Amino acid sequence: MDLTSYLKKHKRQFFITMSCFLLFDVLLAIFLYYNWFLSKTSDYQTAITQLVSDSSPILPGLETSQFITQLSSSGFTVTASSKVFRKNFTPKGLIVILEGSSGSSSSLSPKPTTVIDNIEVFEYPTPELASNDVVALQEAYKSTTTPIHIYSSNNLLIFYSGKVVNILTFFSTYKVII
Repeated sequence: MDLTSYLKKHKRQFFITMSCFLLFDVLLAIFLYYNWFLSKTSDYQTAITQLVSDSSPILPGLETSQFITQLSSSGFTVTASSKVFRKNFTPKGLIVILEGSSGSSSSLSPKPTTVIDNIEVFEYPTPELASNDVVALQEAYKSTTTPIHIYSSNNLLIFYSGKVVNILTFFSTYKVII
């Protein structure tokens, strides 16, 4: 049986197979473009979409564990949420969800409100390796219009892009990078 007679006999099967290959190519192109686009952005919302979805457990390092203990001691309810990749930070980070008082009240509500916010903690093997990323971070975030705060403590770089008074007060003893 030659190729022409084979294709005539199996035309439908050939069409379905080629359609699947075409669909796969289109989906692959969309996936690659989407990942390329995300890698070119550095805003907070985009970073959240780049969460690591692997099934490995979230095991904070020693410095991160001590940092989480300090947060808990300061009155926050702390939850280690998930891993995160962020451009210009060498290691994977850990998203830490904080729940606690906002530290302020308004004329409508005399009691401070309970808020939920999150920070991202990046633990480096040494303080020197952490300081290597500082220059790139200062350059990347120097002209941002959103409130971005990056703090340093030993082997940790901590990213926060919020305005909650109690969280900002907690970081008042940390070295400010941005």
